[in-house]
Amino acid sequence: MEDRPTGVVAHVALETRRTLPLLRDNVHYVASTLLEEYLPGIS
Repeated sequence: MEDRPTGVVAHVALETRRTLPLLRDNVHYVASTLLEEYLPGIS
């Protein structure tokens, strides 16, 4: 199973690059929601 490690690395890099913006958006959404919920008026 170790005959093409570069292919695995490229696949992981591609998946990471594709999902990072989604993760960043989710974190931003959750953070802003928590801030609005626990610190009203600081928007």
